[in-house]
Amino acid sequence: MTRSVTLAVTTSSLAACADRSPSPTDIPIQIEDSAGVQIVAYAGVPEVEPPFAIAEEPLYRHGTNPGDYEFQSISVGRLFPDGSAVVADRENSELVVLTLDGAAHEVLARRGEGPGDVIYPYSMFVLG
Repeated sequence: MTRSVTLAVTTSSLAACADRSPSPTDIPIQIEDSAGVQIVAYAGVPEVEPPFAIAEEPLYRHGTNPGDYEFQSISVGRLFPDGSAVVADRENSELVVLTLDGAAHEVLARRGEGPGDVIYPYSMFVLG
């Protein structure tokens, strides 16, 4: 009796260890492991609608005309409710406001440590 119980437990244990992962045709992704880093590769393009769209023509065009602000390295930008934009120039440490059409600009904050100055703008939030 003990022998048959041991055989039944061993058989069920081996069955539990069987590879039951789905075949590559069942799922459209391939998962690999490289030195503890999981790499996921899709077999095709996922069929989802993106939550955004890129306009055919740019909304803002700034920098090609004489007198336009010369950005060195844009790090972040935000749109205001009126359609104008604020852009952070990381290298110049300045915040620049562009008008609705991008034709004019105003430096909102410059490099410094006083009130209204910035040192390294890396994030912005628009209130209201």
